[in-house]
Amino acid sequence: MKAMTSWFASECVRECREQMGAHGYSSYSKLGTLYNDNDINLTWEGDNHVLIQQTTKYVMQQAQKIMQKGQKTNNRLL
Repeated sequence: MKAMTSWFASECVRECREQMGAHGYSSYSKLGTLYNDNDINLTWEGDNHVLIQQTTKYVMQQAQKIMQKGQKTNNRLL
């Protein structure tokens, strides 16, 4: 969840800044500050790419366990 929300927030701030053109770079818009403050969230508490890889590995291991239990059950029924 952390990886997805921090990527989404970063993308939103970047998109807003681009849509505002030169005004997006103005200190009055505060988008530069938002962008700089949000940028650290991509690596804070773990890099997003590493977190996604760890989560994927865990989900795949759990799916494999479920499939192995299903195969054992099917073999007993036969």
